[in-house]
Amino acid sequence: MIKNPSQRFRAIVRVTRICADICGTDVFQPNYHINIRTVLVSIVIIISFFSCGYCIYDSISVKDDWTLVIQAMCMGGGTLVQGLSHIVCFIRRSDDVLCLLEETYILYEFYEEKDAGYRLYLNRGVYLLTRLMKICAFVNIILAVGMSMVTLIFNSIVGQRVLIVGIFLPGLDVDTQNGFLTTMFLQSCFITVGAFGLYAGDMATLTSISQIMTFKGILRCKFRDLNEILMDEPDNKCKSMEAIRDRNRVRNTSVYRLKNQNWQIVFLSAQLSISICSFVNRSRSITYWIIFTKIVTNFFGLVCTVFCILLGVWPAGYIYMAYCLTMMYVYCGVGTKIDIANEGFIEACYNDVLWYEMAAHERKMLHTMMIMTHNTKGLTIGPVLPLSVNTGLQVTKMIYSMTMLLFKFVE
Repeated sequence: MIKNPSQRFRAIVRVTRICADICGTDVFQPNYHINIRTVLVSIVIIISFFSCGYCIYDSISVKDDWTLVIQAMCMGGGTLVQGLSHIVCFIRRSDDVLCLLEETYILYEFYEEKDAGYRLYLNRGVYLLTRLMKICAFVNIILAVGMSMVTLIFNSIVGQRVLIVGIFLPGLDVDTQNGFLTTMFLQSCFITVGAFGLYAGDMATLTSISQIMTFKGILRCKFRDLNEILMDEPDNKCKSMEAIRDRNRVRNTSVYRLKNQNWQIVFLSAQLSISICSFVNRSRSITYWIIFTKIVTNFFGLVCTVFCILLGVWPAGYIYMAYCLTMMYVYCGVGTKIDIANEGFIEACYNDVLWYEMAAHERKMLHTMMIMTHNTKGLTIGPVLPLSVNTGLQVTKMIYSMTMLLFKFVE
């Protein structure tokens, strides 16, 4: 049975909600509250931070091995900080996250009842989210399984005792057989739990921002309907009001009490200001610190991991390097798509509507719409850098330069 776009979208969100609920952060649930699972996950993160701190202290004061310090800082300052940022940001903005999801539900359920043009763009939105879901799942599975497998294979071939990562718990002597195996097992469990949590957080983040591109297609279809009515009766300057009433039925049924001359204002303000600008602005506000933390920690993790790989002290670092690099470009790719969508909004306002067939007050509202689309910003890494593939390439060059600088310093 072929499912509607809204059913497919809800199915994806359902999987995300299950993963988030296991982590105790199902902020898509109405009236979300902190529960026992949230507390347990927070305790695991805190214990992991203490383990990293103990490892750093022991590596400096006892073992005098600063490569273990780099590995501990890489994992502690990378995956743990990412997980903590997801939890804190989503709990603080749970109402806004739920509001964005409900607006997306309304968008899908309403426009899938229209012609094939609308369903085409809705299916593209579902397909994009599905691809992101599969990529994130694959990368996190490789992270959870690959780091343990690579370390085991390396130990079997070389005959050495190398841990998955240079982090260990107090009271466990890794120099003994039992202590080494127990530490390996605990590290594998913690990495698996961390990978699952990162997947849940990434999917919750990408669910809303990935749908911004769908608005561009919906707006083009709305302009197409508007043009058909304008061309149907070119001398009737008020006929274009009929093309936009369906959107207002979804947003506010009381809008029917407005006078006819106000329909264009309702269209332009609701269609753009509420549906596009508000959605983009809230998505950017919710994910601001998540994206900043994600890119910065991935940058830091890549520098440390590549440095350890060049020194030959971290066999599992290849897997962690692949994870950081892939996830950084996933987010940068989504940011680029959002920038393209914002440009599409502007292009649609300029080229996709027969403005010369509109009445004078309608053209003024279209001009206001153009100004608002020009002022719509995309996602950023902090207050300055745009989240885009070009930024990702610049960060990659910086990673190479810093790694080579550290390597030359060691030599």
